Amino acid sequence: MSILTCIGVLIYVAASVFNRFVKRIPDAVYIPLEIVGIALIVIGFVRR
Repeated sequence: MSILTCIGVLIYVAASVFNRFVKRIPDAVYIPLEIVGIALIVIGFVRR
């Protein structure tokens, strides 16, 4: 697994867990953060 994929998964999982179990993140922050995480995952798989 590439470093971009690892960082993307970490961002995606951390934001999801924080949003569900710790405190609700506003959509204006949460959606772009998730998009960045997903984009890094996709870029990591494509560059492989």
